[in-house]
Amino acid sequence: GYINVLNSGHGVAYNSSGHPVTITAQKGEFFDFIGGYFTVAWEKANGEILEVEAFRGNKRIAQHEMKLSHLGATWLHADLRRIDKLILSTRHYWQFSTDDLHFRVPIEPDELP
Repeated sequence: GYINVLNSGHGVAYNSSGHPVTITAQKGEFFDFIGGYFTVAWEKANGEILEVEAFRGNKRIAQHEMKLSHLGATWLHADLRRIDKLILSTRHYWQFSTDDLHFRVPIEPDELP
């Protein structure tokens, strides 16, 4: 799965020991999670479920599930906007690998060129 997810040609990310991954914004800030390519890392875990949870404040605003394959990457089009926390996990704590995660962050008017 680590090799089969590679789309960017640079490298992949994975969740160590199968534990959930949490991505958070700085306090008072938000980000958009557009999506990414995901696969399960090991053949024995083929068919494992990726769980994606998005939060705004302490309120969960979205939850997605997707079946993973070790044979190739699948694009998850999440289109989650103005969130401040994203949790990626697998149902049975198998390792997933991912590549080409797409995020958007707001640009302050004084940061524009």
